[in-house]
Amino acid sequence: MPWYKALHRPDIPPKEYEGVYLNMKLAKLLIKNLAGRAGYQVIRKPKRLRPDARFGLNVLGYLVEELLSRREAGTLSLLQVGANDGEDEDPVHVILERHTIPAILCEPIPDTFSRLKHTYTGFDHVRLARCAVASYDGVLKLHRIASNADSHRFSKITSSNYNHVQNFLRRWDLASDSIVQEIVPCKTIRSLLSTYGWQTVDIVIVDTEGMDHLICSQVLDLTPPPLVIHFEYCNSPVDSILSLIERLKTLEYRFVRSGIDITAARLGYW
Repeated sequence: MPWYKALHRPDIPPKEYEGVYLNMKLAKLLIKNLAGRAGYQVIRKPKRLRPDARFGLNVLGYLVEELLSRREAGTLSLLQVGANDGEDEDPVHVILERHTIPAILCEPIPDTFSRLKHTYTGFDHVRLARCAVASYDGVLKLHRIASNADSHRFSKITSSNYNHVQNFLRRWDLASDSIVQEIVPCKTIRSLLSTYGWQTVDIVIVDTEGMDHLICSQVLDLTPPPLVIHFEYCNSPVDSILSLIERLKTLEYRFVRSGIDITAARLGYW
């Protein structure tokens, strides 16, 4: 039974109705039977599928574990665009800590990149690229909140979209001159991969504060496209996300929205 059907509903906690306690074993059998008639299969939640109280279910982690049950870690590849420091609210670090999947992690901001290097010290299967991803090779102007005591928190809000960063000034009650510019190197997805001798990639994670749809479009141009794509949808224009979803459907992806992210997997290759 496809994983995306099994994951689309949250667990239902036991309830008490008018003083009559449900027999949980009987209730489970009943639910499985009813779900089976509707074409669903109830599965036990894997121990490594940990819920994120803030952002939702860790669907990416589940899919990677499922993929690794069929393939060796060394035969896979992973690309993360917008890796930040590799720790705070990061879905990739635990994967690369647990499995030796060859990986390229991109982070363009110098001080944030330094923290990323520290995070991945000793990870021989991880390569770090200090660059952004754009539609061309060259340099890119990014906007960020100036570094200070809260720079770990602020470093996540870096984007080529000035208005997106400005929204956080109001949210955090910061001075209007808190936004600074960074000129950083940038590459296309194809150029970035070719730097490391790659033609395509199996698992892609994108978190670029509103530019995710543009980067995912480049990723889908790869031949073959990735097995798994995980991206943040909430900061991109609605029309752009809807267009991206239609393209994912055309390429036979199925996807799950969890929290502020969408995770898509290409069917027929599992």
